[in-house]
Amino acid sequence: MAPVSGLEEELEVLPGWKKKVIDYFLNAGASARYLYDFGDHWEHSIELEEIRPRQQGVRYPLCIDGRRACPPEDCGGVYGFHEFLERILVLGQEGRQETLEWAGGEYDPWRFNPKEVHFDDPQKRWKIAFLDD
Repeated sequence: MAPVSGLEEELEVLPGWKKKVIDYFLNAGASARYLYDFGDHWEHSIELEEIRPRQQGVRYPLCIDGRRACPPEDCGGVYGFHEFLERILVLGQEGRQETLEWAGGEYDPWRFNPKEVHFDDPQKRWKIAFLDD
């Protein structure tokens, strides 16, 4: 676990492939900050709002709700995402069509579908990203 400097404060980085969510989210109200993509610096605040009884036949983890669409990959962090939104949300905006094509043809920033959220095995992702097979 190494500290990350250059942020507002020095943060301890926990290796996600070695830590289980259950170790930190035991009770409603538990929260954490999550930094995705050190280059673009997407910082997320995560809060456990409720623990529901486990249902038989349901595969976990399971996303049951959320807000808004995630930004397109490699859009340039928060500032790049704001520029992206300005470009696509204003009809007649210069570069609007090209930007939408870059994003896959259409993009609705207010749309969220929990059924489209998929959870990967962090150990498999680590191997894909950093180890040769």
